[in-house]
Amino acid sequence: MSYPGFWKRGFTLIELLVVVAIIALLISLLMPSLQQARYQAKQTVCLSNVRGQITALMTYAAEANGRFPSRLGQTGGADYARLGPTHPTEGLDLSPWAVLRHTHLTNGHLLTCPLTVHLADPWGFYRDPEWVSSSGATGGWYTERNAICMAYAWFAGYTEVDEFLFQDNEPVWPMRTEQCRADTPFITHRITWVPYSGRILDDFAHMGAGRVLSVAYGNVDSQMKSRDTSIGFADGHAELRRRDEIDYRARARFLYGGMRYFY
Repeated sequence: MSYPGFWKRGFTLIELLVVVAIIALLISLLMPSLQQARYQAKQTVCLSNVRGQITALMTYAAEANGRFPSRLGQTGGADYARLGPTHPTEGLDLSPWAVLRHTHLTNGHLLTCPLTVHLADPWGFYRDPEWVSSSGATGGWYTERNAICMAYAWFAGYTEVDEFLFQDNEPVWPMRTEQCRADTPFITHRITWVPYSGRILDDFAHMGAGRVLSVAYGNVDSQMKSRDTSIGFADGHAELRRRDEIDYRARARFLYGGMRYFY
């Protein structure tokens, strides 16, 4: 039924364009908040991972007369859970990977971080604990390689590989539980610089740049792209350290010509 003088009018093109523009504006206003919320959720996952790793190391130490897993014979960074198949003096594999994989740390995904997965090319262990390198020498937590890597650096027990010099009043990394203080750094992401072999910056924290070559020490700060990093402490708590709080805190006396750790 129709009525004289009554007609239906649709939207004009101008009105439609105005609506689309308003919707686009609202999306652009909301996107930063949504992205920040997603980033914070991933930070929370990382902090939870760190606390889980602290628990595993502390539980092992409690059963090993207070001693953390051995790093004797290891010559790599603190993000190696195994480097070499056996203990050089005892003939046993006493690496963190060997003593924890089937006992206190069976979930290898605790060793991956959602804010470092972009580093999985070329280091696949940042995403997948079952990853094996093309050479077959290096792998993730679930593999049987001679070199086992992870997305976190474990300081507990690491001073076995070299003598480390610490800046100012920075707490020394512990070999045993009795050396732990509430503020003793235990676990973080790897950010290191070495003065030789290309002056390499390994920027492996949250949204870091990865491996950057030919970086003079004076340019480390400008080349570092990590937005922040998680850090776990010996008392079991974990927190975020902002980019402007990350600083040079420890140096190996001999390893890689004096590898420097930033956290």
